[in-house]
Amino acid sequence: VVQRVIDAGIMALPSFAPGGPMPSQSGRLVGRTPDAEERAAAALLYVALMVDLSLDLIHSNNTVIVDGGLNTGGVLAGLLAQLRPGQAFLQGATLEGSATGAAALAFESVGREFAAEVPEPVNASRFTGLAGYRSNWRDATMDRGVAGAAVGGAR
Repeated sequence: VVQRVIDAGIMALPSFAPGGPMPSQSGRLVGRTPDAEERAAAALLYVALMVDLSLDLIHSNNTVIVDGGLNTGGVLAGLLAQLRPGQAFLQGATLEGSATGAAALAFESVGREFAAEVPEPVNASRFTGLAGYRSNWRDATMDRGVAGAAVGGAR
């Protein structure tokens, strides 16, 4: 379904939440009207592209660990690894990575060791046309005004 959305050029443009790099923009879908599965795939692509943009804005080149419910099945992590081939991505072994990390810090603060599963390396997805989709998404986002400053500085 993700490949179908890329091929059709269906895009979710920022922003669907207050805050973030484009707080003054209202989110919208562009392209043909997607079915329910395509809307879900467009939402996942939106999350991947927003994470990619955010990593650019902070000049990230460190290893990134992806976990949580949005990464169920590893598709989000695979998309990020494909979008950012020069950066290492690991996939958390648990859906509750934030809670696990907090527990590890708490254990460490009292001098105890916390046994957590080691994150695994992520293989990049192989969606055809993802780089072009990303470029088109960023161009469309820049065309929306205020967002251009954030996106333009992240190229």
